[in-house]
Amino acid sequence: NAASGGYDLAANNMQWNIACYANSGMPDTTTVTVTGWTTAPDRYVKIYTPVSSSEVGVTQRHTGTFSSTHYKLLCTANWTTALSVNQSYTVVEGLAVVVTSATTDGISLNSALAYNTTGIKVSHNILQCTHPDASTSSEGILSNFTAAANREQTYYVFNNIMIGFGSGYEHYSPWNSYGALYIYNNTAVNCKV
Repeated sequence: NAASGGYDLAANNMQWNIACYANSGMPDTTTVTVTGWTTAPDRYVKIYTPVSSSEVGVTQRHTGTFSSTHYKLLCTANWTTALSVNQSYTVVEGLAVVVTSATTDGISLNSALAYNTTGIKVSHNILQCTHPDASTSSEGILSNFTAAANREQTYYVFNNIMIGFGSGYEHYSPWNSYGALYIYNNTAVNCKV
């Protein structure tokens, strides 16, 4: 779980880039929870696949389909999430995520574990549930605002492709949540709802 930190990026004036590389065609099979960092708007954690020639010799990012030559996060466990973001100011960009269980989520944005969860950006990812009968408990991307007053929670979810889930995108928000959720230009394919 390389994304669990405990490091104060804000005080140390840093941004941490966690680059994901294809490993000889073998998927990454460790579920990830992003938590424990001290972040700020310009001092954030970025989990991404390098794509430009200034970052990497051969792009590690998917091309809108799954390939053994690009990075892939594979989750085979039931009732879990491949990548959970429980941390403010986190970017998840360009990952290919595959889950094989009918009850597992691809990416979850869990404000329940962070008092003010803001500045989360999830973009340019492709997510797929390969189970032939994905239940509605399986979401490509799940955002979960918590029912506590005076929380500020702001998420950006854009340019993602979600395939074969019970729900491509699911959002739970009680009436007294604060903040905003920006969702645009996402595509759900063969999802039940």
